[in-house]
Amino acid sequence: MDVYPDNIFPDHVNILGTEYSIQLKSSVDDISLKNSGGCVDFSTKKIVVGVYEPDCELENFPAYQRKVMRHEIIHAYFNESGMNTDVANPPFGVPETYVDWFALQAPKIFKTFSDVGCMY
Repeated sequence: MDVYPDNIFPDHVNILGTEYSIQLKSSVDDISLKNSGGCVDFSTKKIVVGVYEPDCELENFPAYQRKVMRHEIIHAYFNESGMNTDVANPPFGVPETYVDWFALQAPKIFKTFSDVGCMY
């Protein structure tokens, strides 16, 4: 039995007008999770995030899942914006460092926007 619930996210999310399904899977059920905590399949508009695995050594797995979800959502936003290509190296898409930077800083940026009243 998993230590953490598998249903911490909704089943779908709207990314710039496109519906993406959200699935939580184990690395046994999805081979793309063997070397990562999550992935986006742009062909099927699906975001996949890994579930808690028995060999996991993280002390706060839900925090990690939220971090992974933010990262994958940023990938989806880049894709739906037509910016899923790295200008310097088109075959490789947006560099992971850009996606990670925005995914990690977004909560802080949104708080700042909210604090000064310019969120919308």
